[in-house]
Amino acid sequence: MCGLLPFRLLSALPLVGVIALVLAPAALSEEPPPLPAARSLSLIAWHPKGWVIDIEKDGSGSLRYGIGEVEPATFPAGTVSFQQVLEWAETRRQVAPNHAESVITVIDRSAEGKSEEPMQKARAMIGDLQTISQQILPHLHARDVAVTLELLRAHPLLQDPGDFNLTKVVEAAAPPAPGKVAQPAKDTAVLIRMTREGTGWELTVEPDGSGSIVFGSRGGDCASFPKGTVSFQDLIAAARSSRLVGLWDPQAVQVQVRISSEARESLGVRAMSREWEAMGKQILAHLEVMESWEKHFGELLEERPLIEDTTVKPQFQKRTERWPEPKARPATPVEPPKD
Repeated sequence: MCGLLPFRLLSALPLVGVIALVLAPAALSEEPPPLPAARSLSLIAWHPKGWVIDIEKDGSGSLRYGIGEVEPATFPAGTVSFQQVLEWAETRRQVAPNHAESVITVIDRSAEGKSEEPMQKARAMIGDLQTISQQILPHLHARDVAVTLELLRAHPLLQDPGDFNLTKVVEAAAPPAPGKVAQPAKDTAVLIRMTREGTGWELTVEPDGSGSIVFGSRGGDCASFPKGTVSFQDLIAAARSSRLVGLWDPQAVQVQVRISSEARESLGVRAMSREWEAMGKQILAHLEVMESWEKHFGELLEERPLIEDTTVKPQFQKRTERWPEPKARPATPVEPPKD
């Protein structure tokens, strides 16, 4: 009996205390396992800036605008403290994505050689974003300095740039790979590709004025138009001279120019809604599809218009080569009338 409490004394202990003694070991054993180490992280200042900052563990990274049409600028190792930014991304209070202080944090904790869904949360990090921007802006390198500077002036990262000199962005010219021919000049463009947010359509124009329109990301819904439909040189000139705008500007059109099979000139998001509308009218008057595709493509253009002026109807011309038959469009289910 030595060391044991008499039954009467044990029964007199508060019941809560007894439960705590019994459950404490189990509670300790159910603690969640520690998170894997972070490999990289991204900060997305989406509204209203449109900038994304990717940071690696060595403090290097990239600064990009929009959804990938513009080649990112980079900054070298040691520019940013990865651990400090990671701490902010994990500890700042969570807010709604559209909150005035919101920055979307995306932390990659996937194991080496594996791809997993990164952790994504909206944190109150606008103040931290200012600190990070002050660190990376003096160390930016970009292939197209003019476009990078124009974007930074049109969509400032810093709320108060002060005396910061944006000309500190320097050109990062990569040496040509062995055996590759030097890239041609910018005026030898061989293709221009344009997309307009919200329409789902992508336009591609060749130097002879021919090209194609594609709906969606899979490319299955596609029609072409013949040479001479669009003035390629006028379109290139308009794309290079139009002002840069934000992704959600009503005039926004994303533009990319192919210089050769291996080189592209990203022109970013330009105020080209007027050019898109005029070009769309020219294209709709000269669409080329297989005869069996006319009904399918006409229905698609009715549901998802290429241009704002819906009074302009497509004029189809027959193609000589055979395309695959279009898949049957599913019928819209009709709900029974309610009593």
